[in-house]
Amino acid sequence: MEVPIPPILERKPYLVSGTVYCFLVVQSMLLAWSAYERSPVSIEVGELAAGHYHLTTGRFNTAVVNPPLVRCLAAAPLVLIDPKFDFRAQSFPPHGRTERFLAQRFMALNGPSVFRWLIVARWICISFAFLGGYTSARWAGELYGSASANLAAGLWAFSPWILGHGGPLTTDVPAASTGIAAAYLLWRGIANYDNSHSIAAGLLLGVALLTKFTMIVLVLILLLWISTVFFRECDFRRRLDCLKYIATASTVALLLVNTGYGFEGSGTQLGAFRFVSSMFGGTERQLHEDCGNRFSESIFGDLPVPLPEHFLIGIDVQRRDFERGLASYAAGQWSERGWWWYYLYVLLLKTPLGLIGLFVWSACSGWRGVKGGALLLAGGFILLFGFVSFQSGFSTHGRYLIPSLPFLLIGCSSVVKYSAGYTTWRDRCAYILFTAAALESLSCYPHSLSYFNVLAGGPMHGYQYLADSNISWGQDLFLLKQWLDSHPEVSDLRLLHFGGVNPALVDVRFRLPCPADIIHDTQESGSRLKPGWYAVDVNYLAGSNAPPIDTAGEHNFSVVGLYSWSTLVDIPEYDNVGYSIRIYRISDEQTRRDNRVITRRRRLLSSPQKRVQVGSERVE
Repeated sequence: MEVPIPPILERKPYLVSGTVYCFLVVQSMLLAWSAYERSPVSIEVGELAAGHYHLTTGRFNTAVVNPPLVRCLAAAPLVLIDPKFDFRAQSFPPHGRTERFLAQRFMALNGPSVFRWLIVARWICISFAFLGGYTSARWAGELYGSASANLAAGLWAFSPWILGHGGPLTTDVPAASTGIAAAYLLWRGIANYDNSHSIAAGLLLGVALLTKFTMIVLVLILLLWISTVFFRECDFRRRLDCLKYIATASTVALLLVNTGYGFEGSGTQLGAFRFVSSMFGGTERQLHEDCGNRFSESIFGDLPVPLPEHFLIGIDVQRRDFERGLASYAAGQWSERGWWWYYLYVLLLKTPLGLIGLFVWSACSGWRGVKGGALLLAGGFILLFGFVSFQSGFSTHGRYLIPSLPFLLIGCSSVVKYSAGYTTWRDRCAYILFTAAALESLSCYPHSLSYFNVLAGGPMHGYQYLADSNISWGQDLFLLKQWLDSHPEVSDLRLLHFGGVNPALVDVRFRLPCPADIIHDTQESGSRLKPGWYAVDVNYLAGSNAPPIDTAGEHNFSVVGLYSWSTLVDIPEYDNVGYSIRIYRISDEQTRRDNRVITRRRRLLSSPQKRVQVGSERVE
């Protein structure tokens, strides 16, 4: 028997329980330890350097594909440290991708000190994950009761998506957290006709827009939902209150976005921009020297844009990257472009089975709520997930779906709505599924970035299905150093590292494989590796052509073509470093024994199918 629910207008804001805080404190501790243990992933050093550049110069013409808020907050302590780098002497092209240059210069001048600064920067960003969990619990509590609040907080706290990407200095978890917080305050204010939340809602919406451009979709979602409320309401006074709320929140959000960019280029006429994407620049005939503006000759060309210059340029550059396409990998296959089904595939393989069970259960029973809250949750998840799914120029980073995740988790918590405890079979089944999901996720910690569920065979087999930030993003260099320290017998290590940090800065003694390491055996019509120690990132086992980093910190394009590194999957590895690096001890006897199998596999891989180069670090 369900407990009758009072109208939302008669209910006070839900106060989260101690259980929620316990979940979130545990998650913060897990993220803090992971931030300390993991080495920098591909884009982190560039993001930190770009944040310091913004703060010291007041300019935003670098790392434009993401708004600057997260990296500026992370780099704030560097203002006191004053690291070595004369950012003022740099001149960046308006549409260039300069993050790699920034990272290389920053690391070259400051060395291993960057690792300590990055740990502090990561700890600062843990607050975003706490905000996301708190808001999810509070919204679930107001819609479905305290049991749902606890379940939503638990699902968020132990999600491998949050544990894996809430530690590194990236924008996905901050965008998810600020987006759900803004949506919650807008829902509460409109549903309760309470304009006291309008300024706070506008601030959070502005913060969300300053974390990731995907949050523009959230604005459209909120406008659609508010429109349904507006036209459903018959009372003229309440319609007027709704318009006032929207106007106040929108104005505050717009002001905050411009403030976040220091009003740089705000109010520039639309026709004065030079765009590089076909969407904004026009067709190839309209583009001149890769730049153009489809609006310059239209009636919109003289209109001032109420947004910062580099906010619009960032959207344009990101759109250009999608239009160009990028080598993508899924289900063991490479493609020159992405797939619309990619994120659904990623969600299926990188989400605990217990959570998948809760999602199917909640979807079948319907996300029931009050005052349209469930409608907003369902619409938020579907539209955000659908938006990233149809950006099919490339499919390399499953983390792009994270902004839609809190909407999904709150909806899943509805399976225990208004529960009084473990009194029914429904409650017991829900908590069994939650426990299974949490244990499956924690079984992979602190390697949550490499998490794959049981359906995929666990993280050891993840490279057979997905690559790049889905499994290996350069996060295990510190562990490789520890492994080498515990294995003094290893000398002359040949390393293929997939990431943005020079392993030599972590005191990893290595070199890149060279032609002398390849033995060409004409009798067996193949080639084999010279006996010795090899450490190979799993991206190369998947067939990646991305250039590894050499001892000088440069990306070397010649190494990948020396040997079919994916054929190493037929040789038993000596050991593993995390789930991203395989250690091989190649002996002459072993290579001769396995050469026949490898040769057959190489012949299959050398089929007429065109191989493409992976360079996913270009697009973040």
